[in-house]
Amino acid sequence: YYKERYHQLKHMIKFPKYYPPVKFFDASDGFLYVMTHVRKEGKNEVFIYDASGKFLRKVFVKMMDINRQEVYPRIRIANSRVYQLFEDIDEEIWQLHITEIPVH
Repeated sequence: YYKERYHQLKHMIKFPKYYPPVKFFDASDGFLYVMTHVRKEGKNEVFIYDASGKFLRKVFVKMMDINRQEVYPRIRIANSRVYQLFEDIDEEIWQLHITEIPVH
């Protein structure tokens, strides 16, 4: 079914040649956290800016990978921590992952 539907609709679908520069961003406690699509060794690249927009530093934060097809990613940043909510389909439970962001 899906293969047939794909051939019927593929002329309507455009895939970008590259990802947009920003994967996710959030503001908290006077900082702006900007996550890119760069991922190395299970860590995501995050740029940290102050409230005026001045670049402070780039860090790599260990996170579970965000599902790129999710319309609304279950991730928030507060108190220099990343809060990620994931559904464990095998166990049919939700898991909360909390990771510190080295701001200073």
